[in-house]
Amino acid sequence: MAQPARVGRPRKDPRPVARDPRDDLMAAASHLFSTKGVAATTLRELAREAGLHPSSIYYYFESKDAIVRAMVTEINQVFFDELHRIESAGGPAAVRLHKLIRRDVELLCALPYDLNEALRISELQDEEFEYFWSNRERLHDAVE
Repeated sequence: MAQPARVGRPRKDPRPVARDPRDDLMAAASHLFSTKGVAATTLRELAREAGLHPSSIYYYFESKDAIVRAMVTEINQVFFDELHRIESAGGPAAVRLHKLIRRDVELLCALPYDLNEALRISELQDEEFEYFWSNRERLHDAVE
């Protein structure tokens, strides 16, 4: 019987590979950051939670802050892409808004990490995430 294809760097444990290791790292980071905080979370703990070797983290991210930046950047980009897709399809404003709200809920549920924790972290480090908040404001304006 053929073994399933592996994605990315080798895993430390034999759990099935269901998604990209970057997503596993962001999900693990979200969980650990929300329970312990960013500063108190070690890369070793993060690797263990994601099922990777500690050195594998650097294959995907340069630091813990890079993981947080990736989470908040992805949040905006996913929603901008959906907004553009819905706007391009046209139709009455009420129908477009309904599609956007429905898709927003689906996307929020599908994220591999806790959106609220990523937003909380970005609020705590406001200067570092200024680009995120300015993009978020553009997104709000586009929805209006």
